[in-house]
This record gives sequence, structure tokens and C-alpha cells, in this order.
Amino acid sequence: MACSPVPEEAIGLTPKVFCRLLRFQEALRLIENGQWISWTDLALDRGYFDHAHFIHDFQAFSGLTPQAYLAQRSPYRNHVPLPE
Repeated sequence: MACSPVPEEAIGLTPKVFCRLLRFQEALRLIENGQWISWTDLALDRGYFDHAHFIHDFQAFSGLTPQAYLAQRSPYRNHVPLPE
């Protein structure tokens, strides 16, 4: 996935963080359909070096592992219900 450089002043993020966020958003879009997911294939297809780098970014942006996200997700992308 190519990411064009965007000045930090324009969006408040460095270009590297912005590209990481775009990659994370694309991963969320791909897992929405509820089908079985190969996390390694998803990571490599999205341009991560390996599965561990994907998991690291996923936890950094969501606070959850991908598996925990799937278990707790709601019908809305980028939303996980807060504990009562």
C-alpha cells in the first residue's frame, strides 16, 4: 500500500504514523465481513514486515489484539463497546 507524504502540520501526525494508521484502517475494512482470517496473510498483504509488526500496530491503535477486537466488535467499524 503506497502512502503519499502529507505534512504533519496538515493532519497533526507524522507521515510515518499517518501511513501506519491508513494501513490499520485498511486491515479493519478487510476483517469486517466476518469470514475466517489468516492474520499472517492479512499482515503481509497490507505491507507489514511480519505478523508481529501487524499485531504491534493493531494493539497500538486499538488497545486490543486482533482476536480480542473480533470478539468484542460491534456492527460499526472502529467501535468496541466499553465495559460496563
